[in-house]
Amino acid sequence: MNFGDTLLRWWPVVTALAVMAWWVSKSISELKSHNDKQDTQIEENTKKITQLFTFFNDLTRRRLDKLDRLEDKDK
Repeated sequence: MNFGDTLLRWWPVVTALAVMAWWVSKSISELKSHNDKQDTQIEENTKKITQLFTFFNDLTRRRLDKLDRLEDKDK
């Protein structure tokens, strides 16, 4: 059996393996891209949540200060 016969006999298998390797490579690349997008979204959401906590803490501090002033007036 020479190389030509072997190639004719095994070309579907070789082609299938090449297509599978290409598909796996493409899928991994897409997953890396998707992970990068998720990391960016997580960082942005973390900043937003931190800002919300800051606003809430400021609001609570202002309310407590106002309550202290009202209590001091009553004395």
